Amino acid sequence: GYDFLQNNYSVYYHDASTSSNIKQLADFVKSCGENDLVILDNAHAGFDSINNMLCEDYKHEFLLLVTSRNVERSVTQSQHPDNSQEGFSYIEIFKEEYAYKELCANEKTIKHIIDQYVGDVIPEDRIGNIDTLKDKCKADYNILRFYVQAWKRKGCVGCLSDVHEKEILEDVFTRYLRHKPHQLELLKIAALSQFEIDVDSRWIDYDLEELQKDGLVQLVETEELNSGRYVSWIRIRHPSVAIYFLKAAAYKHRHIANRIDEFGLQCIYSYLKTKPQNLLKVIGSIPLVEGESFYNGIYCNKTLFKVLCKVIEGFDLNQIIDNHYYIVMYLLSFIEMNGEDASAQIKELLHVYSSRIKNMQPDTSYLKKLTQIILLSYPSSLIRTLFENLDFRDIGEKTKEGLVGFGDIIIFMIQLKKSRLPKPDIEAFCSELDFKYIGQQIRSTNNWEYLHWFLTLNVTGNFSTDNIYSCFNELNYKELAKQASKSTLRVCDCIFSFILSSRGIGISEDKLITFFKVLNFKKLGLCAREGNEDVFALLNFIRLALSAKVPGSSIRFFCSNLDFRKLGKQAIENKVESEDISEFASIIQN
Repeated sequence: GYDFLQNNYSVYYHDASTSSNIKQLADFVKSCGENDLVILDNAHAGFDSINNMLCEDYKHEFLLLVTSRNVERSVTQSQHPDNSQEGFSYIEIFKEEYAYKELCANEKTIKHIIDQYVGDVIPEDRIGNIDTLKDKCKADYNILRFYVQAWKRKGCVGCLSDVHEKEILEDVFTRYLRHKPHQLELLKIAALSQFEIDVDSRWIDYDLEELQKDGLVQLVETEELNSGRYVSWIRIRHPSVAIYFLKAAAYKHRHIANRIDEFGLQCIYSYLKTKPQNLLKVIGSIPLVEGESFYNGIYCNKTLFKVLCKVIEGFDLNQIIDNHYYIVMYLLSFIEMNGEDASAQIKELLHVYSSRIKNMQPDTSYLKKLTQIILLSYPSSLIRTLFENLDFRDIGEKTKEGLVGFGDIIIFMIQLKKSRLPKPDIEAFCSELDFKYIGQQIRSTNNWEYLHWFLTLNVTGNFSTDNIYSCFNELNYKELAKQASKSTLRVCDCIFSFILSSRGIGISEDKLITFFKVLNFKKLGLCAREGNEDVFALLNFIRLALSAKVPGSSIRFFCSNLDFRKLGKQAIENKVESEDISEFASIIQN
């Protein structure tokens, strides 16, 4: 930033870890131009907001520098329903565009930082082994600073790389905790800050200005959702600093040396007892936790589960959607940690979840959220619990607003089938679907997997002839035939049902003739040989092919690859009519 300032650029800095007003920043940068540099620091602390900002349309080009930890794609993907780029991840996009550079601590940088901390140029032989120092500090400049401070305390005697961990802990305790009347408050904040959990300052019963004197505690103000009020949040400057505070306390107070996790859990329990509305903010940070005992303490705690139920009971629809990602994450972990014992508790929460939504007239984004929930492979009984309060006709009607993809509809219907809901509920949903839109979605990719699911769900949804016609009439039969030639066994099996359905609902002969002209009969015959098609299905297919004036050579290609011994056994087992067998044999002979 400083270098750009020297070259007549305007430089704007935003720290995502200390400010939530990303919308105001997005509005501001729309006025930026080619001589402006915007720096977004700590993007991992506000990944969803950053993703949404980067999806905005900007009229002018400007320079953008984003700093972030290299975290998993699943963490940096957009979850917000208003984001048209759901699944968008700024880290992945930058990597694809070659606008990404992974920074590592090198020897020159470490030496420069040491000189800055000491206040003098230090000879390399006094620093010692740089690689050893890098390993000890884990490329964390906060830990490096603690090493330098401990080294300076003993007069810079010996090599910096030879400083022991216990000397660091002794110095950290003496410098920041010993004789401090607010030692307990600092440790409580550290217990949450080690997981990058910002603490509602109203939980801390101490003078906030006093806590900030050492420069390691930060105070951040954010605007409360939909209230216009501002809340003060407090945190230790960096998780590694918080961890060293706790380690130093454990080193000096031997009786708590093996109880750091327990202390952290008790702080979280205490925090949530007084500020239960912050539970989901805490849950959002728990995946960063290392240590099974701590993880178990969060997700095996029945009291916290009841807190979550009460929090959701007080949510409006916007809050449910905004926090949906963390709710699902909590439920998934709760099931993983508690196994079958979780069923009753999850049912209780899903009852709360669906009841809160029932009377809120949810928009189509809710269906997207439902599909995210049900993709977690909950038992069908739990899915049924979630579904039983819903107005299926209303949800079906809202799919026509064009904000729900075909995949969402398919996933939703698959779960309707698995959950064994009453047939009228399924029919109510299906009756409101826009089948023309579904056909257009299939046409956009000519994906046989989509067609397979559609035909499978027809058995469940009992689509009317008009519904199926509206869908199939939008399809490109020529392109589907081309794709069929490259497809899998399951798709080849699907072709028979598709063609029979097309003829049955009155699709034009021209479309069927075009389909058969392009179809690879040899490949289809091989698939039929490997599959479980019976004589009757094959006979109907051949009848249609002949009526569409398919050349005899193509029919011979198809039949030459069939397993007639297998078909004969199936005909006997399925008690196929003798007339059908005779007709099939006659067609083959001719």
